Amino acid sequence: EEEGEPVGHWSGATNADRSAGMTMSMSRFHGPVFLEGTPAAEAADRGTRVHGFLEIVDLRRPCSRSDLEEQMDEMVAGGRFSKDAAKDIDLDAIAWFFGSPPGEHMRSSRARVIREWPFVIGVEPTRYDRSAVPQGAEDMMLVRGIVDCLVNTGDGWEILDYKTDRVTGDAVGKRAEYYRGQLAIYSDAVTRTWSAEVIRRSLVFLHARQIVNV
Repeated sequence: EEEGEPVGHWSGATNADRSAGMTMSMSRFHGPVFLEGTPAAEAADRGTRVHGFLEIVDLRRPCSRSDLEEQMDEMVAGGRFSKDAAKDIDLDAIAWFFGSPPGEHMRSSRARVIREWPFVIGVEPTRYDRSAVPQGAEDMMLVRGIVDCLVNTGDGWEILDYKTDRVTGDAVGKRAEYYRGQLAIYSDAVTRTWSAEVIRRSLVFLHARQIVNV
């Protein structure tokens, strides 16, 4: 996905593919006016703002709850966020994440961290639509996306994908399965680009305060 470009659900995916997480939507576009203020629109805006904050937060700082609040105040003063947008960002949840093992890995002095990493790869079409009939070995589906965060502390790459879904309890595991296909594509992109192993793929459910490896 690129800034200003629409990305929608994969067309042609079977019900089995969808249940396996092989269809995804990553659009950051504003919805139509008649949807503004609806729960879906508000959730999308909240997710965009949270991702935006995590992209630019200063990892060299303590990233405690109080420090994150100071960083947010500085961003608001600098015009990077409006006061209303800042209210949508759950700093308690983000502070929890930075206190978790993946968050600590990100802030490690020896970690290589790449945030909002864009990629484009070709994949075999039947991976998304099993009824597809490729016309040859070079008949590929072009996949473009953005990985929220890549971390490498020397052992290999760890993929972190932040989720602001309002799910809790058993629903977290079910939602994680929905995203399994997305993380598989991310893993392929990282391996093929960096020629290095992906040692971990983690979904960070901020609302539920849970991290699920898939």
